[in-house]
Amino acid sequence: MTHLPIAFYQSVSFVVNSMSRNTYTFEGKEVEEVWESFGGSYWVITEYRNGEPYGFAYLRAHPQSAGWGVINKDIVKEQKVWRVPQQNWTITGPEEIDIQAQE
Repeated sequence: MTHLPIAFYQSVSFVVNSMSRNTYTFEGKEVEEVWESFGGSYWVITEYRNGEPYGFAYLRAHPQSAGWGVINKDIVKEQKVWRVPQQNWTITGPEEIDIQAQE
């Protein structure tokens, strides 16, 4: 069995991590996280203000109330809410959630 030097693994790790650090924007703001619920609601987190998530909330039960604001961080702790993997950000959610990859 051939063993590769640890420097090889460190360089591969750097390349993989660099490739996964794409920038995504939503309505001109850089996206930090995206959360989705089983019921079809979405939260696009663009920043944290004093430890509280701030971003765009789209609630499936009240789509007319979609908008920007502080998001209750307890909502993302619920069992039927999960973090959307970054590679799926551009294809997730209804048309109101239009996340763009920036190169």
